[in-house]
Amino acid sequence: MCVMQIQRVFLKSASLIFLISMSFSCLSQQLTQVSSGRIVSTRSDSRSVNFIDINNDGWDDIFISNGLQGGQDDMLYLNDGTGQFSEVKGEDIVSDGKASVGATFADYNNDGQQDGFVTNWYGQNDGLFRNDGTGNLVIQEQSAPSKGTFAEAGAWGDYDNDGLLDLYVTNSSGSKENFLYQNLGNGEFKEITQGIVVNDLSTSRAVNWIYANDDRLLDLFVTNENNEANILYLNNGDGTFSSKVLGTGRSTFTSSWGDIDSDGDFDVFIGNTGITRGAGNKLFINDNGNFDQNINGTIHLDGGCTNGSAFGDYDNDGDLDLVVTNGFCDNQKNFIYENLGDGTLVKNDEIFSVVRDICSYGVAWGDINNDGFIDLMIANCKKNANDLEQTNDMYLNNGNDNNWLKIKLEGVESNRDGIGAIVKIKGSIQGQVRWQTRMANSQSGYSGQNSRLVHFGMGDAEIADSIIVLWPSGEINVKANVSLGRVLNIKEGISTSSIEVEEQNPLKIRTWPNPFSIDNSASLTVVIEKENLISRESISISLHSLLGQTIVSNHSTPRGGDSHKMELSLSNKKLLPGVYLLRTSLSKREYSQKIIAF
Repeated sequence: MCVMQIQRVFLKSASLIFLISMSFSCLSQQLTQVSSGRIVSTRSDSRSVNFIDINNDGWDDIFISNGLQGGQDDMLYLNDGTGQFSEVKGEDIVSDGKASVGATFADYNNDGQQDGFVTNWYGQNDGLFRNDGTGNLVIQEQSAPSKGTFAEAGAWGDYDNDGLLDLYVTNSSGSKENFLYQNLGNGEFKEITQGIVVNDLSTSRAVNWIYANDDRLLDLFVTNENNEANILYLNNGDGTFSSKVLGTGRSTFTSSWGDIDSDGDFDVFIGNTGITRGAGNKLFINDNGNFDQNINGTIHLDGGCTNGSAFGDYDNDGDLDLVVTNGFCDNQKNFIYENLGDGTLVKNDEIFSVVRDICSYGVAWGDINNDGFIDLMIANCKKNANDLEQTNDMYLNNGNDNNWLKIKLEGVESNRDGIGAIVKIKGSIQGQVRWQTRMANSQSGYSGQNSRLVHFGMGDAEIADSIIVLWPSGEINVKANVSLGRVLNIKEGISTSSIEVEEQNPLKIRTWPNPFSIDNSASLTVVIEKENLISRESISISLHSLLGQTIVSNHSTPRGGDSHKMELSLSNKKLLPGVYLLRTSLSKREYSQKIIAF
């Protein structure tokens, strides 16, 4: 059946202007490249692409960093909501004149404004920029994250879970030390100098904060080039990390995490580069913290000198697709992989059909015109010192009949942006009930940051049956029977349905997985931290329905000392999706919390 497609074209002017015309076609490709306009006609040696709402007007703006060896100002384009983009001039964020690489934006001081951090190379100081409330990003030269480095990427994440976003920065030359900056509040940071995450010396590129397992502690993934192993740093919950190798034998630039098989945990794409020769990329499927390489598709065979990557559901069919950028090889093109719905990614050669002798770097998805279909921006760079500067690429999404929902998070106890929050949504797509899982983050791939609005394609679903937000603080919001085709604002701790999910945690207790899958979770794990324990004190944990029925319980008497772990077996309990109550009792002390089953 033929469907009406909306083709959008930009006119060349001082800013970008949408012209909209309608045409009818069958099997039209999903993305259309923009051919004119300042944002795609300005030549530069670009690196990072970031979709971020700098001025808080509800429209995604675009930041592009430039890494020319002699130095070059970065670029910021403001989206005014009428189809026009104006280029920012004269402000600190676009006036450093340095060789910039990565960038990451977030509200690090919890004032409701988006701040920024830009990495620089050749020993030049990195830049921390505070939003003054008007959208002007002011350099903070005296703050800790501004030392001279050979920095590649930065990412914001609250690893100590104090409601303040911390910052991790990778380096690929010089001392090769990576940096971890702990946010102390009031705009102050403390550089962490002890531990493996800052003392492992590798040629590091990308960094992602991610939940690699189900213990609800924010882990760290760092990719390394020069055939060095990529390292997954697992958060121990006490400010320290332990390391695990994930992906070896290649020079890795980029990594992107997403739940591609809809099983509730986060899988990872690893993009490798040979610098002038192709290298096989890898896709690892996460099974409760265990990673197995997926060789069912062609990702590991497709070659490419890969620099950037990003997951996003660009056709709104309810699963995550993947874009991959390549560069430094001759006669190269970029890749887009379609998700078949079961986690199998198949390359679509229709969109990037033309071989181009250019170098593509960072890439990101964002909804430029707020129509619910995510658009694409790609930064292009020089292949070598003698190459010409390049123009950057924008692709507008033509849309289709599929539904969608975008969620804007506002943390209260957690960081204001809700970075680190897990969002789950259930809907009936093509006659099948499906859960989708996303994580709000500040970096979607090497030198790329997707829009911070959490985007879900919903296919032919008419409503979202359920939405669950699991905040870094442990707070849970639940909403049912949500209408689609809009932006939904969810504030932490403010009930969004008849299910009240507000609770205090007077005892230091960690529980996982929460939410849990009634199909895949075999047990619930409860850890009581050692400061709560009294030697020979009896402990009981029990799971109850909201009607008070006891489903399963367990008892123990620890000897004191270290933290104490207990488990509740869920095998053969025949649970239904919904809300349950978990009680932990220590003598006369008791803590109750909501547990979500899906």
